[in-house]
Amino acid sequence: IYGEKANISFESGEIKVEGNVRFVAPDMSMFGHHLTYNYKTQYLNIDNARINGPNYSVLGKSISRVDKDLIVAENAEYSTCLDCPESWSVFGKKVHITVGEYVRIWHAYIKVKGVVVMYVPYIVFPIKRNRETGLLFPSFGLSLNDGVKFKQPFYWAISDYQDATISPLVL
Repeated sequence: IYGEKANISFESGEIKVEGNVRFVAPDMSMFGHHLTYNYKTQYLNIDNARINGPNYSVLGKSISRVDKDLIVAENAEYSTCLDCPESWSVFGKKVHITVGEYVRIWHAYIKVKGVVVMYVPYIVFPIKRNRETGLLFPSFGLSLNDGVKFKQPFYWAISDYQDATISPLVL
């Protein structure tokens, strides 16, 4: 834990750090303005925060590490594009990250190049290293000849060395 000013209570186990705060852990780094950490419960909260994980980043008003495997963010933006955050991101009112498993986002606004292109009430992204069978992101289209198009790809992880993607299209 790094910062400009810190207070600690040995009775409650609470540490408060202010100014250019940084929390470094083996699986991520968190940055922000104000940090509250309880070394007895392992609860961590950072205001105006940013997380840099191994394959994702989150920028939010408030980010809490509730326990070792659960991170909760409010009014936060999630992206796996580490060196190009304006390429794409998903903003959500509430973001839950289960480390090494999934990112769950409520009231999600999908952004491309900083512009909102779609609203989804709830969306889940895998952040696993292992492949898993499931639905991929759908695509929509509109043309004068065909009308409205909807494609919903399905990914099937048959084995460790085989997979298939089926993409039905509805016109």
